[in-house]
Amino acid sequence: MGSLLSDYPPLLLRSEVAEILRVSVSTLSRWARDGLGPECLYLSEGSPRYTKGSVIDYLKGL
Repeated sequence: MGSLLSDYPPLLLRSEVAEILRVSVSTLSRWARDGLGPECLYLSEGSPRYTKGSVIDYLKGL
């Protein structure tokens, strides 16, 4: 599963994670607000990022 994310940087943008999960950015935003989906980190207000590890862990848990 790690090879799926090998072309991405260590911290992923919300748009990149939405593309990987094949959901809309608004869905991913709602999941983050509701405590669902991959763990989201905020570098600053309005700057959400996801680690590759959190995305992989989320996919493994599906």
